[in-house]
Amino acid sequence: MNYLTKWFDDVHSRHSMSLSSSVTVSGVRDQHMGPRWEKAKIEVRAEPAASFDVRFGPDIDQSDTTRMFLEAAVFGLLDILLVSRTYPLRNVSITLTHCEIDPVDSSQMAFRQAGRDAGMKIINALGSAGRP
Repeated sequence: MNYLTKWFDDVHSRHSMSLSSSVTVSGVRDQHMGPRWEKAKIEVRAEPAASFDVRFGPDIDQSDTTRMFLEAAVFGLLDILLVSRTYPLRNVSITLTHCEIDPVDSSQMAFRQAGRDAGMKIINALGSAGRP
C-alpha cells in the first residue's frame, strides 16, 4: 500500500481551504547571513480557481537565472500553502507578477524564503472565512 498517496488523496478529498476572492501579497527576504546578505522580493497574486496552477506574469523576465529563482519561490509557496495549517490550500491560481533580483546577494534559498513569506501572507489573508 502506498501510504503517502492514500494520505494525500484523503486530505485533498475531504479537507481543504480555498480562497473566496483574489489577494495580492509580496514576499521579502532581506536577511544578513554571516558574511553576506540574502535578498529576494516577489509579488504574488492568488485567485480562486478550479485547480492548483502557477503562472509567471508577462512582466517577468524569462531568463534561465530568473526562472531558477522563481521556481525556488514557488517551492517556498508550496511549503506554506500545503502544510502550514491543518488543511492545505487548494483550488488556487498563483501568478508571480514581479520579482527583484540583486545581482550579488540573491540566491535560490533567498527566493524560497521570500516564497514562504508570501505564502504566510496568503494564509493570513484567508482569515476565518477561508477555514473549514
